[in-house]
Amino acid sequence: MQSALGELNNLNVKIYADLPELLRKAKFDNVRVEKRSVPIGSWAGQSGVDFKRNLITASRALKTVVMKAGGLGFVETEEAFDQLMDDLEKEWDETEGAEMAIHIVYGQRPVQ
Repeated sequence: MQSALGELNNLNVKIYADLPELLRKAKFDNVRVEKRSVPIGSWAGQSGVDFKRNLITASRALKTVVMKAGGLGFVETEEAFDQLMDDLEKEWDETEGAEMAIHIVYGQRPVQ
């Protein structure tokens, strides 16, 4: 759904792949990329609950945009959107090992 929204609005939702080169072009030194897996759901304790809450809250906030775009092929009604979010939240809670890869990209700007 995020990819479809990004495409619809001409946004690069996979900017993490381009950031290292963009930082180098901006003259940053020591550019580093770290990929980490973050557990999602109650099975993973409080940190899993917190991450799930952040993801679900952000996703639910997109409901109006998704519905104005016709559901993007995922849902046809607001009720279906809400059900999709509820199902996703339940799946994360019940699937031990559910995780999301995050990318941390950073560099140092040289002192001038």
